[in-house]
Amino acid sequence: MKINNIVRGLALVLGLASQAHAQLDPLLETYREEAIAHEQQIKIAENQVKIAEEAYRATISDILPSVMLNGDYTYVANPMVLTIPPEFGLGDGETPLQIQGAMHNQYGAYANANQKIYGGGVLKARKNKASVDKNIASDQFSLTRTQVILATDLQYWQTVAQKEVYHAMVDYRDGMSELIDVVSDRVESGTANRNDLLMAQVRMNKADLAVVQAENSYNVTKMALNRILGRALDENLPIADSMLVDFEVTDAEAERVRAELLIAQKQIAKSEQDLKIIKGAYRPQLDARFVGMYSAPGYNLQPDAVTNYNAGLKFSMPLYMGSKKRHEKEAAKLNIENSQLAFDRTNELMALEQEQNLLAWRNSLNETDLAKSSVEQARENAELMNDQYQEGMVSVLEVIDAQLYFEQALVDFIQTKLNAKVRYTHYIRSLGLI
Repeated sequence: MKINNIVRGLALVLGLASQAHAQLDPLLETYREEAIAHEQQIKIAENQVKIAEEAYRATISDILPSVMLNGDYTYVANPMVLTIPPEFGLGDGETPLQIQGAMHNQYGAYANANQKIYGGGVLKARKNKASVDKNIASDQFSLTRTQVILATDLQYWQTVAQKEVYHAMVDYRDGMSELIDVVSDRVESGTANRNDLLMAQVRMNKADLAVVQAENSYNVTKMALNRILGRALDENLPIADSMLVDFEVTDAEAERVRAELLIAQKQIAKSEQDLKIIKGAYRPQLDARFVGMYSAPGYNLQPDAVTNYNAGLKFSMPLYMGSKKRHEKEAAKLNIENSQLAFDRTNELMALEQEQNLLAWRNSLNETDLAKSSVEQARENAELMNDQYQEGMVSVLEVIDAQLYFEQALVDFIQTKLNAKVRYTHYIRSLGLI
């Protein structure tokens, strides 16, 4: 019968769903790459890695010698003059001997070189801390990338689900149109009254409204996906026609260490380096310095600029600073303890997340099976009602109700498939597989 097209058309989604497999949707794979290339947060994370790398290199520079050039110039209106009385027997013995100690123009150019010989391990600890920061930035980049992929997957499957609903509503509307044609023919032949036609037309109006609403929801979700991909919001990008729900985690997909746990682990190492920095600051410090100069007045009271240099060592060691050292060390140790506690908590929460997501995913598969059975039963019921209506055994209202039950069962089935996809996505995310 022509009226059975509504059942066959809506059941197409169910047929597509039975052709399930575990491979990643090729469109989704492409969209993941687009999202990664476009997302600003990933670019920010990339820059943070570069910033951490530059900071690490800067700590290496602190270990190397530092060389500075500087100069000065001073004009002295009354420069110092050394006067020796004649009774000291210098000069001609009659007049005081005057020695020019400085000049009106005093200037110099200096080259200063400094090298830390021993700093209590502070410089090494700072370098190690910067190295940890660099690794944390790299892990944060991986975490950001994972979050973008997760958001892309969820938005994609939401869009696919809305597309399925839209096409289901279109098929339902077309089927209602065919039902109206059948009822009209029966009204004209006198085997049905006009009331049947009016009820069918009212249901047809609701079907038209359902199509408009489903199309609007589909376009809205598609716009959100376009934003993630960096495309024009109104671009009509390709979307799969149906979701596949029969998937398993293969043996090759072993659980991976998640970036969140790596970051928490590295925070412990970072706190340990902070403690070493504090300890090193209270240890002996030994520096070497060298100063080369070209200045006037020169040595031995020479009035002209001459070259000279000096070199030496500087030693320092804190002896007493109250209880500052003890307090700083205690605070650093507490920070290490907090970092360890945060790591343990993160580890426990991720283990809980895995078990919860696994349970939710398995339950969603059961829900999908139940919803699929409901669709099959509702389809069979709608077909029987269609045949019985053709024979005049049931009213048109019963046919409309049967089709409505089938429509709702199909929408519920699509929703359970979406829920299964979402649960599966969160599950493999908790395993660190995306």
